[in-house]
Amino acid sequence: MDKVNLEKKEGFAILRLNNGVTNGIDQRMATDLLEAIFIIKKESLGVLLTGGQKFFSNGLDLPSLLKLNPAQMREFWTAFNQIALELLILPAPVVCAFSGHAPAGGTILALACDLRLGLAGRKLMGLSEVALGLPVPYLTGLMLARIIGESKAAKMCLEAQLFSQEDGFKMGLVDEICQPEEIEEKALAKIAQLAALPRPAFAQVKKERAAAISELYSQQGQTRDQVFVDLWFSDATQALLLKAAEKF
Repeated sequence: MDKVNLEKKEGFAILRLNNGVTNGIDQRMATDLLEAIFIIKKESLGVLLTGGQKFFSNGLDLPSLLKLNPAQMREFWTAFNQIALELLILPAPVVCAFSGHAPAGGTILALACDLRLGLAGRKLMGLSEVALGLPVPYLTGLMLARIIGESKAAKMCLEAQLFSQEDGFKMGLVDEICQPEEIEEKALAKIAQLAALPRPAFAQVKKERAAAISELYSQQGQTRDQVFVDLWFSDATQALLLKAAEKF
């Protein structure tokens, strides 16, 4: 696994994104994440998801993904949504520690976790897809509404604004704000607290809470994901994405 580091600590897995400074999510990272999650499902009592000090993840790696043809992009997009779904239904506790900025795809990965720990200061997160000519992914919208409610989720998706993780805490999207030097330690403590609960009961609660999302996604996800890919390749969206890619 080149783009993801899988570390072990006291029976817990630390899943650390490792794709340069921006930690952009590309084809290889998606493959590595799915491979790591498969290992974690068999062995780990809990999972910490984190990234680099500047960027937890800057979202989809636009420079590389814009080179894909429609079939390749569809394959990537299916894998990306599968990563989120696998984290969502994992029977062990999963905690995200925002080690840096986490816009767009970075926020999406965090939504699939049980808890999210953010950083004080101007560390950004949010869903900016609409501003790039894309819909907020279907699975993402379902996860977001479960966490902060439909009304707040609709406002966040439609406005397509990035905001500080401290503001994310105020809206209920982030569970705790930490200092950089303590965030991983606090995240591991949260995982240990949850892992100490009876595992069958904990796993069943997670399964029941994710059931409605999993069912809706199984029914409509394929169609909604194709809409996303089709819009990705529209002329207007491609122009916006190419401009955004210049900032990577």
